[in-house]
Amino acid sequence: MHISFDKKKPQFGKVAEEIIAKHGKYGVQDLIPIMSEGNKAPTTVSPLGYIFTKAASPEFLFAMLLREQLKVIEKEMGEKPTKLGFCIFDVYGKKEMNNVQTAIGKACELIKIKDFCFVPWK
Repeated sequence: MHISFDKKKPQFGKVAEEIIAKHGKYGVQDLIPIMSEGNKAPTTVSPLGYIFTKAASPEFLFAMLLREQLKVIEKEMGEKPTKLGFCIFDVYGKKEMNNVQTAIGKACELIKIKDFCFVPWK
């Protein structure tokens, strides 16, 4: 999931991916690995060229991406989902996985999603 900020209104998906690939900036990607670091997550992500601000934490950006995904799901299904399940590939240790789950919980809280769970990968 990608989000770009090269225009006044954020862009998502393929358009955002193309902007990031073309310019190497103006966008965000790979939030899960950053969220896995919890409070130790860097505020600057050098290879990807972006900086997190107090207003745009990884959880806030993930909430923006999640809201966009919910729009797509609603369009496909014809109704809003009432529950969400997240499956995070088991490439993290317990502490990192807990950090990811906490961050996703905060993102869900930001967009007022109360009914969600984590589905085991294996």
